[in-house]
Amino acid sequence: MRKLRGSKAALIYDDSLVVILRDNTPNMRSANTWEFPGGCCENSETPWECPEREVKEELDITLNPKMIQFKMEHPSIIDPEDIDYFFVVGITRTDIRSIKFGDEGQEWRYMPIDEFLQHTDVVPEHKERLQLFLDR
Repeated sequence: MRKLRGSKAALIYDDSLVVILRDNTPNMRSANTWEFPGGCCENSETPWECPEREVKEELDITLNPKMIQFKMEHPSIIDPEDIDYFFVVGITRTDIRSIKFGDEGQEWRYMPIDEFLQHTDVVPEHKERLQLFLDR
């Protein structure tokens, strides 16, 4: 049976995303690149509970399932035999204004989608998954 490893959530408002600059730690995969909030699932978390918790910890935004615009399962970045999930979640201007950045990553940014897709310092798989959402 395939194991659930983690989930990421692209937080979209208007034509922009909330992204986090990963820590610049030696030997960290994709260090010092922009990524979506999320991470590894804990205990018996569902694919949705993981990014729901991570977004609260990383940005202090409360999500709910009604905000989901897109969901996909894909092979895990950590181990392709396992699975990860990618969500696109619609947020509000109020959510963005209320962000309180946590202690994971260097900074957060509200980045236009076009800039994200063209940026050279982005986790490559995130670009691919976001493009799948945009092309649907």
